[in-house]
Amino acid sequence: MSESEKNANARTLNPPNNADLAEIAGAASDEEEQSPVDAPESRLKFNLERLGLENKRLSDENEELKDVHELRKQYIPKLFWLTVAWLVAVVVIVWQVAAGQVAGRAYFYLPEKVLIALITSTTVNVIGIFVIAARWLFPHKK
Repeated sequence: MSESEKNANARTLNPPNNADLAEIAGAASDEEEQSPVDAPESRLKFNLERLGLENKRLSDENEELKDVHELRKQYIPKLFWLTVAWLVAVVVIVWQVAAGQVAGRAYFYLPEKVLIALITSTTVNVIGIFVIAARWLFPHKK
């Protein structure tokens, strides 16, 4: 067994006396004096840097939200008029088919299955466009 191990065992078996405690306390205070403590200036500098970065991040997020808002304002009216034109075209087609059948002339004729498919697909497309637009306008936060 080495000398340092014997001393460690002796200290463990024998409780320290007041002189030993004073020596430990003195060593601890020496370490406190020697250890570099963060100066208030360095903490302040760190906090200023952190707050500056946070401010920049929030500013970038705000700019991004403004851009998305402008884009939405630009495209939603276009989407609305596309839907209106689409529905008007379907109504005109159905009206022409109905007018041709009433008059008894085959001016504009579509079979019944084609007419049902036209109306159904148009309804589904219009609902789909509005669902997509609504989700884009009002996104859910994650």
